[in-house]
Amino acid sequence: MEKWAELKQSHKNLSAAAASTYDEIYHNSNHATGIYMRYEEDLIHSIIDRLPGKSHAVVLGSGTGRESFAMARYFDRVTGLDFSPEMTEVAFKNQEKRKIQNTSFVTLDVENDPLPFENQSVDFINSTFGMGSFVLNPASLFLEIKRVLKKDGRVIFSFYNSQAFVNQLQLGWTPAISSRLNHEEKALEVQFGGQIYFVPVVPYSVTEIRGELERFFSIHSITTFPSISSIFPQELFENDRVRKLCLEADLFLAGNLELAGGPFIVAEVGNK
Repeated sequence: MEKWAELKQSHKNLSAAAASTYDEIYHNSNHATGIYMRYEEDLIHSIIDRLPGKSHAVVLGSGTGRESFAMARYFDRVTGLDFSPEMTEVAFKNQEKRKIQNTSFVTLDVENDPLPFENQSVDFINSTFGMGSFVLNPASLFLEIKRVLKKDGRVIFSFYNSQAFVNQLQLGWTPAISSRLNHEEKALEVQFGGQIYFVPVVPYSVTEIRGELERFFSIHSITTFPSISSIFPQELFENDRVRKLCLEADLFLAGNLELAGGPFIVAEVGNK
């Protein structure tokens, strides 16, 4: 627990340092991270299209508000929760710039604090970009999500994959992804702004996270992404043909759970 608390403070320091430039850097500086963010966005939109109700959506780990703003066009209201006050402050500033009226942001640590919503009041919960692995003991969070989620609601979770190719291979270069598991430090190693931060993380195999989720939810889909693009160096993706080839391969492999090679595990779930 002491090590987890120490690394969690490092995560807060990273969030504070990254808040003002987070979206631009993560979208553009690491190819594999950028295509993963777009993969998440596509999955989110496909889930929203199938939702019977669109009154309230919640984003766990809302950061600067990017996902909340994208979802605001579909829901009556969207609430973003993040443990970083710096991220929340930037989210409010971005909201003012965009003149979006139906989003709100709260600084709250979902690892320790209950969700501030009534029972069965939320249609959709977005917990992506590895957010599920930033909770040491997820059972209490899963119970809170079950409590606030409507019977026909949906959740999208993202976890770090302990079996990802990029974590299993000894590479002679820095791969084109902003973070990867560091087995020596037993933490997530994140490159940002020319510095390296170590962040607390609980990685899972697909089998492990399926078992955890099935205790609380009905699982509708599980994929991993991006298996191939996360391995190669950033310089390789200056070639347009290489980018297209790797993306096609990653999309094809996403549902192959026998290989399960992507650094992120993404699960769509609903209440049982």
